[in-house]
Amino acid sequence: MMPPSKIAPLRDDLRHKPLPGTAAFIQDQADQDCRDLAAISGLLRRTSAGITPILQRLTFRTLPLAALESCTLLDALAEEIDRDDVTTVQDHAEALCAAR
Repeated sequence: MMPPSKIAPLRDDLRHKPLPGTAAFIQDQADQDCRDLAAISGLLRRTSAGITPILQRLTFRTLPLAALESCTLLDALAEEIDRDDVTTVQDHAEALCAAR
């Protein structure tokens, strides 16, 4: 019996990844981009949620302050990323796969 190897196994075994340029590879890349876009939109929403209580403490909220629009803009941007950017990535990946 061989002693156990002291070399840690690869966490990201390349033998199980699709070959670059294949439809499977393109789909994997699109899936990763969509996960990253979801992370970005989630971060924007969490930032908005963190800003909201600070805005509520402002004494001069009746003034035309750009900060007062920040949460609305962050939430709208997050929604647009979820709705439009994810669809754009998926559509582009499908078009690339169809062209193969």
